[in-house]
Amino acid sequence: MSNCVDFYQADAGTLAIPAARAVVFVDGHLCTFLEVGEVVRAGYPEFGWAKLVYNTSACDDSEAIGIENIEQIVAMGRSVSIRQLYDSGIGESRPEGLCIFDGWVERIDTKIGPGGEIVEIIARDISAKLERITIYGRRVTAGDGATLGLEGIEAIFNEDGAGNAAKDSIRHDGKDYTVFAADERTAKRWSCGEIVHYLLCEYLPYGQLQVPSLSQIEGVMGDTLADELDVEGVSMVKALHRCCEQAGVGFKFVSRQSLQ
Repeated sequence: MSNCVDFYQADAGTLAIPAARAVVFVDGHLCTFLEVGEVVRAGYPEFGWAKLVYNTSACDDSEAIGIENIEQIVAMGRSVSIRQLYDSGIGESRPEGLCIFDGWVERIDTKIGPGGEIVEIIARDISAKLERITIYGRRVTAGDGATLGLEGIEAIFNEDGAGNAAKDSIRHDGKDYTVFAADERTAKRWSCGEIVHYLLCEYLPYGQLQVPSLSQIEGVMGDTLADELDVEGVSMVKALHRCCEQAGVGFKFVSRQSLQ
């Protein structure tokens, strides 16, 4: 048996994503001792996650990190970014980067294999943080463009089948979105798009996720009016799922395509 080069005509002229090496950054620092084992992009309920494997052979003796110290460097909650580096062919010396995954360390597992200890790091996307956000109360209009957060009233959209959304959107914390009406006699029914937009604007941690505009959301959901939707006491991701389920759509979180 001998090796040979198999030349063939490609079906496409260029690759959608150039062939390259995936590298791992933890808190913005390149970690050559971490290899990408698996990257999953999915919707509810798992969403996106990645498995990283600690590779001692990737470091020389001066850079080697003991397995007992790996948790000090790749600690729980630290940010993880997986990027595919490639030469864009524009003549610059620095490589270009394509973001494959952004998330945070959720779990560190140590296993015993044939070659000794194996350390696997599991990172999850922003869905892990949104699962810890609980929906409660209502933001209602208070006149003259002001709003009031009422924690003692349950977050139920279109309660008993009657609309309870304010007719006009308001501006709160620099965002324009629909809130609950103070007087339900002058209210309208919530659309699924308005509910999703309200949840994103009202509960998302600042700067961690880009919020689409209402018109972008309605471009997917249309003008579907929601049935009664009770999300009091549930997590952010479950509330979004319940609303999207009524509109017959799904959702997932996508990493932004930019260099750090």
